[in-house]
Formats: sequence, structure tokens, C-alpha cells
Amino acid sequence: MSEVNNGAEAAGFARLNFAPASSRDSIVHGVERAGMKNEFDKPGAIPKDAMAAWREFARAQGVRRGISLMTEEEMSWFPVPGLVASDMLPVYDHVDTSKPGAAKEIMALLRKAEEAGEKVVVHCCAGQHRTGMVLAAWLVERYGLSPEAAMEEMLAHAAERNVRRGSEPEKVRAFVEASM
Repeated sequence: MSEVNNGAEAAGFARLNFAPASSRDSIVHGVERAGMKNEFDKPGAIPKDAMAAWREFARAQGVRRGISLMTEEEMSWFPVPGLVASDMLPVYDHVDTSKPGAAKEIMALLRKAEEAGEKVVVHCCAGQHRTGMVLAAWLVERYGLSPEAAMEEMLAHAAERNVRRGSEPEKVRAFVEASM
């Protein structure tokens, strides 16, 4: 199988950078994309075996839904038929965070997962910055935290779970405001 995660797992990071948004949440999780290796950052280059391994891992974690935050260019890195049509998860959505209305759409999808009682994974490429922004925004929306407190909680939990996350309170605040 293709090496993934640019060696992060070999350096001791959690498999596929997978962890919940915080210790208080069992619905929304962050993860890296299938086939996270820089050499696959070109059209059609992500190996199908990396996608199959990602799918099996996600399903083993009880994940039923996915939300890709990747750009259209990044989405082209998946082989035909593409990520969303590839049967990776029973429900898979793609929302480019740079598009108007993206924050509202993402929060609605997260609420839908919560209402269904289904685990959802959110990912960009490495599952760090765009993913971290959405996970922190979820903590703001769901638990009424300030963007600063949400960032602090999300980053502390990431450190405990040995995953890599990031973002900035200003970006989280702007995302939350755009979701209203």
C-alpha cells in the first residue's frame, strides 16, 4: 500500500490525523484526506489502495458521513469517479470553504449528522488548518464557546490525541459569523 501522511505516523502522530473536535464531542471528527502525501498532489494521483485503506479505517471508527473542505483543484487529485462518487462513506459532501455560503452549508451538514446521531469526519488535505477552523467553529456553535476558548479546547484535545490541528481565533470568528 502507498505510504501516507508524509511520515507523520512514523513520527508518532495518530493514524490519519483522526480525532474528535474535543473530549466533549462524539459526533464531529477531523481527519486528513485519503492518500495524504505531497507526491499525490496532482490530478488523478491519489492511489485507489490509499482510498480503500482510508475508507476501511473510517468505517472501523463508526464514521458514516464525510465533509471534504478541499478546493476544486485538490478534489481533482482523486482518481475517477472522484472522492464524493467513490463510495468512501454512505454520505459524503464537498464544500469549498472559500465559496460564498460555505460556512452555513458546513454547519447545516454538521447539525444533520448530529441529528442523525452519526459520526462525521471533516477534512481538508492534512486535516490541520481548514479542518481545525471548522472543528473550532463547531465547538462555538454547539457548545457556546468563544472562538478563543474553542481554539484552546480543540488544540488541547488535539495535543492529547496526538493529532495536528491549527487555525486562528479570527478565522474561526469570521467563519462562525458567516454561518449565521
